[in-house]
Amino acid sequence: MAESTAESLDPATGAIIPPNLEANNFIHYTADNIDILDETLDGKNTFHATQMAVWQRGQKQDATLQQLEPSTRRILNVPSILENVCAANISQAKTEPVFASPVDTTWFSNSETNVGSVNEAKAKDLAFFLRRQESETRPSWTVFNQSVSSVEPEQTATGYLPIILAPAHELDTLNTVVKRCLAISAHFGQEHTVLTVDQALYCKLIELKWCVPEYRNKLIPRLGGLHISMNFLKAIGDHMDGSGLAEVWVESGLLGQGTVERILARKAYNKGMRAHKLTLQALWHTVAPTFLLFVAEVDRECHDQLSNMAADDNRE
Repeated sequence: MAESTAESLDPATGAIIPPNLEANNFIHYTADNIDILDETLDGKNTFHATQMAVWQRGQKQDATLQQLEPSTRRILNVPSILENVCAANISQAKTEPVFASPVDTTWFSNSETNVGSVNEAKAKDLAFFLRRQESETRPSWTVFNQSVSSVEPEQTATGYLPIILAPAHELDTLNTVVKRCLAISAHFGQEHTVLTVDQALYCKLIELKWCVPEYRNKLIPRLGGLHISMNFLKAIGDHMDGSGLAEVWVESGLLGQGTVERILARKAYNKGMRAHKLTLQALWHTVAPTFLLFVAEVDRECHDQLSNMAADDNRE
């Protein structure tokens, strides 16, 4: 696989075209740091590098990779261009955003499509709470949403790129990552390059885009979904500070004190998501009876339909 991939090396940029990518199909990039043995006592013999990957949806199978024959070489000849890092030559202290035209705030308002999606999500949430009202053995949040989903995501092909032997948080390394991603996009005729990174790299990538004119209209930095969710958890933790939520979690036996502090500080993502889901479900368990009484007074037929649907385990 490594030999087959290296055959497409661009000697000018060091970019490599993964053999399983196809033209006329959107390509998305990710980059992150690799830290191995970074917790040694003396800090020596540690390994810090940058890993890149390419993602493309819609492929049936990686036919090109499946047809590869075993290599007869014992050693892979790595071109020296892969070890070169492109200097960014920018001053972080002077960076500022540059807009070709004034920002149109209407872009961020809810469109009719977004409103419909939000209402549909709220309806699914309410259906879940009503189904869980009578019994604690009903499907969990994830299982329920999987059962009612009609979306069949396309298969994703992954193209792995050679690592860069330099820490990802350095601007020169990020500049090298961007140049190689832009070269791959240009090879396939893709105008924009969407690069997803974590929160530590995102701010540096934005500064790099502001400083390099070539990147302003081509590069689209994107913060990873996990880090966006973690920032939302931090916002919830700040908002609920002093409300008694932390004490409820501890006294109920759901979480320990240390875990609660980590969740409110946007750490322990999985446990935090589970705690918030259970908290919301517990609140609806208290509110739902009053809500159903109100519906029964206003529309008895609607009340009966809701009750029947919530009681039917086989209904999606």
